[in-house]
Amino acid sequence: MAWEQVGEDAGVVVERLPRSSLLARPLASGRTRPVAANVSRIILVLAPEPAFHLRQLDGYLAGIEHQALNCCLFLNKTDLLGDSQRARLEQQLALYADIGYVVLSGSAKTDHGMDELDQHLNGQCTVLVGQSGVGKSSLIRHLAGEKQITVGSLSAATGLGRHTTSATTIYRLPCGGHIIDSPGIREFAAWPLRAGELGRGFVEFRAHLDQCRFRDCRHVDEPDCALQTAVDPGSTAPSRLDTYAARMAERAIDPARRKRRKNPAS
Repeated sequence: MAWEQVGEDAGVVVERLPRSSLLARPLASGRTRPVAANVSRIILVLAPEPAFHLRQLDGYLAGIEHQALNCCLFLNKTDLLGDSQRARLEQQLALYADIGYVVLSGSAKTDHGMDELDQHLNGQCTVLVGQSGVGKSSLIRHLAGEKQITVGSLSAATGLGRHTTSATTIYRLPCGGHIIDSPGIREFAAWPLRAGELGRGFVEFRAHLDQCRFRDCRHVDEPDCALQTAVDPGSTAPSRLDTYAARMAERAIDPARRKRRKNPAS
């Protein structure tokens, strides 16, 4: 949108400009619901608390790849890490750096790593995604200098975060760029993908997907599957293939569950 200021605290939209990108949530009806437009980069925020799981991380990345958006991984709250935990997390995230993702780390609380993160936000329109409690609001408050942003805490009972964002807001960054803060992306990892879309959401799978013996190969247990074969030489990580297989299994279960809900036993 192009707008003109018409008063000290008011403006009017004068032109609707074409979108450069659209982050949209798939709906059960097959339609999509726009969440954010003109996004050029997604920062996937992780933290030692609440802990992340590789399957959850892979789900986020598959959804982001389906939207054809540039993604950077940021491990926040590094001030909470002990030596052994740091070594374990760094080893886990090294897999994603090998795939080709930018992997950064730091702490909004101690300011560590913020300069490097700034460099990846400069000139970009960015969305931060990740589970509640990883420090997205703290990062935005630090990067945008917006002290009024509410910061949540972890539940003592569950160790999980509480949602603090209730409205979509765009913040201008001092480094030169913008951050969109939206509650509509909380469940990004759960956005449904079709079978073909799911496979291409794993970037290192793409070179193998069209090389199988059968054109309709699901890449789970079919003979002469090029993707399954690629695990042995090391071009595909077993953990990523496990995530893919689990998501494919969920797809096979879900239709049966929906049918049972529509036709409950009398």
